[in-house]
Amino acid sequence: MTHHPWSPDTGGVTRAFDEWRLSEDRLRTFLRLAREFSGPAYQTIWDRLSAAPSDGEGPELIDLFEGEVAGLHQNDFDWLLTSLVLRDCVTLYEVYLEKVLYETVSFRFHAVEFRERSPNWNQVRKVFIEVFGVTVDPSNVCDVIDLRNLLTHRRGELVTEALRDKYDTKEYDFPDIWVRLEPEAVIAHLDTLAAAAAVVDGVMWPIAWGKAPISHEKHDALLLAAPWLFA
Repeated sequence: MTHHPWSPDTGGVTRAFDEWRLSEDRLRTFLRLAREFSGPAYQTIWDRLSAAPSDGEGPELIDLFEGEVAGLHQNDFDWLLTSLVLRDCVTLYEVYLEKVLYETVSFRFHAVEFRERSPNWNQVRKVFIEVFGVTVDPSNVCDVIDLRNLLTHRRGELVTEALRDKYDTKEYDFPDIWVRLEPEAVIAHLDTLAAAAAVVDGVMWPIAWGKAPISHEKHDALLLAAPWLFA
């Protein structure tokens, strides 16, 4: 067994988790700074256009502003920002799962080299469940992944009744056309994946860096669940 329990505070985590933690923290900072920068930037554009001389015959101020920002108003900017962050936080989780799997297999089973293409989600999920006994996609994580897929493949457009039933906020008299992405909700999704990564790493770190021998049964289970790791 390892000398110390899994602990992010004392460095008792996998290398993959350390990499994930740094990237995830930067993603949160990116969301915060972009929101802080964008408001004053939009105001600066508006103030500059407002102070420009006018003979009263030219375009209205709002039309000048529309042209300056190419129709991308603050609410549109915020939606694109939160969409990007949501999609990237799922990518970070997927990258972590692949790296911690390769780290564990390389240190305790046999050397594994990264390939040009990552294993697909079902391949990764199967290994974690069948070999290491950890679920990487509990229902709350599936909800975040489903939302990422909607943003990636449909750009958040609620094109079916089922999607509207699932995501329509029913806040206004008219149904939502696109999924709404409030910054607070996106942060909650980040928290969901952070909690999931911690659960996974709590299982994988003692295996990857522990001293207990790997049983033949676990090695055989790995061979059956992930023959692509031995190719």
